Amino acid sequence: MQYSMLLLFGVNGLLTYFFETQKKQKLLDIFGPYVPQELVAELNPHTEPFKLDGESKHMTIQFCDLQNVSGISKQMTPRELVKRQDDYFNALTAILYQYGTTVDK
Repeated sequence: MQYSMLLLFGVNGLLTYFFETQKKQKLLDIFGPYVPQELVAELNPHTEPFKLDGESKHMTIQFCDLQNVSGISKQMTPRELVKRQDDYFNALTAILYQYGTTVDK
């Protein structure tokens, strides 16, 4: 009898772990490409079913554009331009992620 209870307890623990891991992976699959993993982890503890219908929040949105990128690009090879933009946006993204922001596009 005691072994049966211990076995059932163990199976229950394994199933709970399996389903929680599956739920975490689903959140990562949905949001991983769009938001920092810290924000995805913040969503995880909520026990209510996850919905994609949105919610109302006060937010700040920032748009970023490079001044005179057309003029600069005429003086560079395509590789040089891509490298410069990658360097700029990688540095900018690293700073923004420190503050828990989301970068889109």
